Amino acid sequence: MQNKKFTGKDLKCNVQPEGARIKLIHKRSDMDDLPYMTDEEKNEIEDMLVKWVNSNAGVEASYGYKMLAHDPKLMQFFSMDFTMGAVALVREELPDFGDYITVNTPWSAMLYVAAKHHDCQWQIHSVLSIHSRIKGFDPQKFAMVDYPDHDTWNDEERLAIEFTKAVLDHKMTDELYKKAEKAWGVKGVMRIICWLGMFTSWCYLFNSFKITSPANAPYSGDDPSEWGFVDMYNQGKSMEESWGDAVTLSSQKENA
Repeated sequence: MQNKKFTGKDLKCNVQPEGARIKLIHKRSDMDDLPYMTDEEKNEIEDMLVKWVNSNAGVEASYGYKMLAHDPKLMQFFSMDFTMGAVALVREELPDFGDYITVNTPWSAMLYVAAKHHDCQWQIHSVLSIHSRIKGFDPQKFAMVDYPDHDTWNDEERLAIEFTKAVLDHKMTDELYKKAEKAWGVKGVMRIICWLGMFTSWCYLFNSFKITSPANAPYSGDDPSEWGFVDMYNQGKSMEESWGDAVTLSSQKENA
């Protein structure tokens, strides 16, 4: 954990993607002119933003959280309960499947396929900005995402690509389903499909509100060279160790 405890005054990001249909909420002052938010809701959001920057991750909250911060209840459900819940369920059932930050895993292959399928600039740029800083990243993986037979993929990554495409295109076959069930089990298959549904919903949100990821401040608006979670991943730490309380962070105030 960082030694310094940041406050609302330390939240420095002010990026507003060009052409966005709603503004990102980076700090308390961004909510001053929003008549549909109560003071209590503004307090909750500010509390969440401060908690995030003080987490092990070493970053401000991502643009996705700052987009949904207009509706604290939705942000709590969608960002925390739904997203983190879906991630946790997949990792519980398939601990070697990977996670958002790992490279050369079935999870990273699925990320590339789904982000490209939905033509979601924020997801594509953000994940590649992170993965390009992780040891072992192979740029050929993303370049060859439409070619699952290419030898850059191993068998499990290849299955993840084919399965993801079949789910997203509504073209699942009995043969492919049986291969997936044999590899991941019924629970694993079900949880992966739910995760894909969650990821798809994020793409809908980013695309509908025209939230994009700028080159100089991808993902959260921080300088990528200061991303603490990247250093920890490269030291062999797990997702839970690298992100700490950011993994289960809640916008609700802590109990006294």
